[in-house]
Amino acid sequence: MTHQKYAIAYTSHMTMTALLKKHKVLAHIQSQATVNNQHSGIHGFLIFKKGIFFEYIEGDEIVCRNLVNRVKTDKRHKNMHILMHGTRSVDLFTDWRMYWEQPQHPQAIFSLSPLLSAFNVADWQMADIVEVVNCIAHQDLIVSQRLNSLIEMPTDTRSDYSPNS
Repeated sequence: MTHQKYAIAYTSHMTMTALLKKHKVLAHIQSQATVNNQHSGIHGFLIFKKGIFFEYIEGDEIVCRNLVNRVKTDKRHKNMHILMHGTRSVDLFTDWRMYWEQPQHPQAIFSLSPLLSAFNVADWQMADIVEVVNCIAHQDLIVSQRLNSLIEMPTDTRSDYSPNS
């Protein structure tokens, strides 16, 4: 029997207080999350652009839900919205990464898809989330051996998600 993995994608906005120290806050989030996620076995990515976060994570369901709960109460985030969640048969990512828009150091990741370029996360549908996750996975070559069967969406995409369930 295959052990099911849990996947979740959410969006949130950076608070005004955090935006005033954006580069310092983002550097702190990156260093803290890299260590914590590696230790917790969480894989995926976080993107920040135009004051908006989009994160896709995979791992143990309880660990992922605990992370979402921490982010939900984090004073650097507001207006969190779960975009999708559920189980999958295989991890798509093998580590966790963070990307953010830096005009002085443009990252190619934002040119991979019109969705990433515009970054109107609030308007994304399930197919858009799939496209973004696949673009990131392909770009990072994290799943090169799995590119033919990239993302199979989680089997449970309940809209009644509660981080505490």
